[in-house]
Parts: sequence; structure tokens; C-alpha cells
Amino acid sequence: MNPILHPYCALVGDAKVPSLLRIQEQLEMAWSSGFDPAGARHFNNSLANTKKKIGAIEVLSLLNYWYIDATAIQFSGHHKRQKLIFPFIYYYFTTRGGTVFPGECDNKSQNNSSNTNSESWKQSMKILKLLKQRDYKKDLTSTSSLSSGDDNDLASNYHSNNFVQPLYLQWEGHSVTIVGIEKKNVAQYPFYNIILFDPDANLNAPATSKNKKNANPARDLLKRMTVNPISLIGRLDAQIILTSSTPLCYDIRERYRKTLNCLQPIM
Repeated sequence: MNPILHPYCALVGDAKVPSLLRIQEQLEMAWSSGFDPAGARHFNNSLANTKKKIGAIEVLSLLNYWYIDATAIQFSGHHKRQKLIFPFIYYYFTTRGGTVFPGECDNKSQNNSSNTNSESWKQSMKILKLLKQRDYKKDLTSTSSLSSGDDNDLASNYHSNNFVQPLYLQWEGHSVTIVGIEKKNVAQYPFYNIILFDPDANLNAPATSKNKKNANPARDLLKRMTVNPISLIGRLDAQIILTSSTPLCYDIRERYRKTLNCLQPIM
């Protein structure tokens, strides 16, 4: 009996990671299918075999075209939104991806149109509501199911029994994959470091430890993956793409074809 494959496999041809050229061709196919007409016009419907840089919206459109459930959260237009980026990431990993558990919605919400949205949209909305309801400048470890109660908290897939999808973070000219976040309390205010895969980083560099007997390759690798986000993106506008493992159903995919699945924090 053949395993049930994600609809992505039928569109791309197999379950392997596609080449850059294949991704460019697939994005052109998404445009020709009606996804992101504004982006298609911007690139003149032509991307394959070029060095043109794409943004978070193009990535979102391609994922939705592939039936991959994805939502973009835009932290732009105001410095107050930019400050919410890292608390959002922290909440995401410490609430296991903002998981919406069965039976969590009350009866009044059963007929609400939000129930017809994708899982990634629901997760994003749940985290944004947490940010709005709480004072994120204070210690947030009480909201974390992963917290050990210490002042420092490392929230990542390594500490969770439930796999949490990585986050895609993009700002002008660059993008990274976030797999965790570290929070340290400094003078009663949280200080964040993000754990990421950066295409510009050299993770194969030799260990820097002077004492070879005390060398710890795993710790050294984690240190190189841990970055101060302020030094990384400064105060630039940024976008996060949050995904879920649930494939998009046809009806929701059709809606996202017509309207981009984007959210923005309410200030």
C-alpha cells in the first residue's frame, strides 16, 4: 500500500528538496495560477534563470501554492511593531507553536468565520492575542510549558517532546530559519538571542576552544547558531512566516489565491 503523500509532491514531482531553478519555475507557475498578482507584475512574470531576489510574500505565495499551510506576520510600519518580533518568536516556541488544542474554542466561536481559516492562521492569531493581553516586557517564563523556572530560558525544539515547525524570518536583503530562542532577564527586562540557520554563517568552522580536552562540538555549534537579533537586523521592518504540518484544504487554498494570508500586530 502506497503512503499518503502531501499534495506538494504532486506539484513538484517528488518529495525531495527542489533546486533553486525548480523553485523559481514553481513560483512562476504559482503566479500563472493566480497567486500574488502584484508580485507577478513586479517581476514581469519572469524569475527562472535570474538572480532576482524574492521577499517573504513570494515565499508565502509559493508555500500556499504547494498546499503548505503558511501565514505571514508583518512587523513593519512602526517601531512598536518591530519590537514585537522577538517576543512573538519567544511565545511561538514556548507555547509549542501557539497550538490550538481540540475543544479549546467555546460554543460562540463554533460559527465564527475564523474556524474556516488554516491552522497556521489560528496559531498566529493566538500568539498575537497573547502579546496584546500580556506585558511582554516582564518575565514571560510563566507562560512557558518548557520553562525550568530559571532566569534564563532556552526555548527550542530540543527541549520539547512535540516538534515545532521552524520560523522563516526575512528582512531587507536577507532571510534565516529560526529553530529556537534564548531569553535572559537583564535588569528586569528580557534580552533575546535567536537560534538560527543562516546561509551566510560558516557552521563548519573549527572549534574555538583553546582547551581541546574540554572541547564540546555540540555546544560550539549551538554557540555559532545563537545570534543577538538586534545586531542581526537592527530596527528594520521584518516578516515572519509561520507554517503548520497540516496541508491546506482546497477551499482555503482558493481563498489564499485571491487574498494573501497576512497578519499584522495590533498596537
